[in-house]
Amino acid sequence: MNKKIRFMSLLIVTAIFIALLSSNIQANTVIDGVEKIVSLHEYNEYSYISELMTTETVGLTDIGITETNAVAMYNSFFVTLQERALLSEKELISMGYDDAEIEIFRKYALGNSLTENELMAISGTCSGSLMLISCTNNQAEFRYYWAWDHKPIFAWGDSAAIRWMAYDSNGYDLNVIKTNAESNIKYYDGNTFINNASGTFETGLDFNSVNLQFDMSITYTTPTTIQSIKYAKSGNIDVTVALAQGVNNAINHIMVAGAYGHSTLSLDFPSISYSPPDSISIDFSPNATVEMIAIRQAVIYPTPRIEYID
Repeated sequence: MNKKIRFMSLLIVTAIFIALLSSNIQANTVIDGVEKIVSLHEYNEYSYISELMTTETVGLTDIGITETNAVAMYNSFFVTLQERALLSEKELISMGYDDAEIEIFRKYALGNSLTENELMAISGTCSGSLMLISCTNNQAEFRYYWAWDHKPIFAWGDSAAIRWMAYDSNGYDLNVIKTNAESNIKYYDGNTFINNASGTFETGLDFNSVNLQFDMSITYTTPTTIQSIKYAKSGNIDVTVALAQGVNNAINHIMVAGAYGHSTLSLDFPSISYSPPDSISIDFSPNATVEMIAIRQAVIYPTPRIEYID
């Protein structure tokens, strides 16, 4: 079977489900001082949970979620929304909300119903993308990047993961080893950058996997000794791979997948499970309390170029 076809057939059902609730957009970003066009995959919290409530039980089972979990997630969303609506303007600003979004919260606090667009506006919207940094016949470096528009409604412990597989010109697997993995998470208080952090890489994973775990929301003390909250607004994982010693065949292409694991009902950091042979599919656990979002898949080539797979 053609490796590219096999790759597509191994994408998990969750990715298909999420793709129906999100969109791909073109955007410019800067990598090492050079502006590049990337394809971003967007996801909105409210769109996700509202779709869960209209999905048949069989469909929920396919993505590892029970009807009970879906209802609990939906209820938790609106409980948290009500709590957030009662916060002060200063507290909402610290979460990244603008004046128009704060007005929506004030409307909700008064007992008024919100439209779908208003609920989406004050929910978290996360975008993710894969970026090619460099690729030759014997090594490659790529990045998974994500960003929130403001602090999400669910703000516990989250994860971001990458998986990859390399192939030669005949479509056979190549033994490439991870030579480096770096991460950077940017914490903000409102629209003010506070600090960078690296998070923690999960241990004991497959040879072709990286999963970064980090706190979405952290209480900190400002220079004026005031207690405030910062949140992980954006971040990235950079992975470098190279042919193992003794491998003579050149890299023809590398298939890469990146995804973000968003905790909804659990305080535990999302983990990634074992991947079947020849697969780069990503599945976070526990499935019932983790939304897999901002998913991107791509094929990178030594030319160098990147082809996104929708």
